[in-house]
Amino acid sequence: MLPWQGRDGDARLGINVGLHCPGNSRDTDSFAVIGEMTTTFQKYAQASKTVEGWFFDEAAATWDCLLDFQKSSRFGGNLLEIGVWNGKSALLSVLHARADEIQLLVDPRDLTEAMDNLRGVRADAKIDIFQKPSRALFKHPEYRNMLSSFRWIHIDGKHSAQDVSVDLRLADELLNDNGIVVVDDFFHNGYPQVTQAVFQYLFTNPSSFALLLCGHRKGYLCRPLTVSKYAQYVRTELHQDLASRGFDRLTVWKSTESADCQTYGVTDRFLTFDYRGPDWSQDTIPV
Repeated sequence: MLPWQGRDGDARLGINVGLHCPGNSRDTDSFAVIGEMTTTFQKYAQASKTVEGWFFDEAAATWDCLLDFQKSSRFGGNLLEIGVWNGKSALLSVLHARADEIQLLVDPRDLTEAMDNLRGVRADAKIDIFQKPSRALFKHPEYRNMLSSFRWIHIDGKHSAQDVSVDLRLADELLNDNGIVVVDDFFHNGYPQVTQAVFQYLFTNPSSFALLLCGHRKGYLCRPLTVSKYAQYVRTELHQDLASRGFDRLTVWKSTESADCQTYGVTDRFLTFDYRGPDWSQDTIPV
């Protein structure tokens, strides 16, 4: 039982989910088919087709690979979505939530449709809602009990540099040692302030996060002491795992030595490369 979870099993950060959650308005037959599928990503792909949102399929596949890696590595913790909209990306994280983990949704908007979508794929999931701006979470009486308890945090709230910086500080306090923070619209030409805020936070807090990976408008941060574990997975297994999900037309990049920059990249296919190394040694991925 998580510290902010009531003994009756209902979440109580802002709205009692047991009371707030609407009935599932979806066609139950469509979800009967989903229940028969064999993989989490197949379930997500089917359920997300009709959900409005901005989440590239390639990014979703990358998420699924990293969340599966957390599972195989026995990295536990709760999951947090800052900025939910209709729950398109939260669909995937809630599918990966284990029985003892909570999916926390932070958004001042009405989340009735998002909850309907999430309950459609995981009626048994423990979902908590904080229906206020993310900065208000710092002042919540249960906040201290949440520190270092999350393994997956997606920052997709307001896109000002100021708000992204606040959300990064929130993530810094909530992320556990083995977790990942995903920042939306990283390297998006239309939102340069998001990228600016990330690099500024990394520069001023070098012991907090390392930039592990970027691709398809997402930046992936982890703790500096954990980056080698994730980097080994990205270097040796990520492409084959993406291919197994139907995304073989991608290239994983490590275009310089790790002493120069430790970050990997994922792009659409570059020539014939599954993995592409530095310009001076393109077939070699630096360790």
